[in-house]
Amino acid sequence: MVKKKKIGILVKRINPEDKYSFDPMLLISGKKSIEAHANWVILVSDRYVDALNLKFVKILTSLYCLHFLEYNEALQIINSGSLPG
Repeated sequence: MVKKKKIGILVKRINPEDKYSFDPMLLISGKKSIEAHANWVILVSDRYVDALNLKFVKILTSLYCLHFLEYNEALQIINSGSLPG
């Protein structure tokens, strides 16, 4: 049997004027499908509302969730190979 490798999801706030960087319902509404294909979600944002949205994802899914303020910090953990997958 061939083991399918899952992906990771990286969300980065691009426009500081947006109300939020992502709608958590995107990940929660498709929970079964997302969990079947992804192991983790990393959010890069300095906004409280984004971190709060990530908490909802963490509570309501089995995805491993991390939050970083700087994009380079996120890349370091991604490139380290220490994320589930």
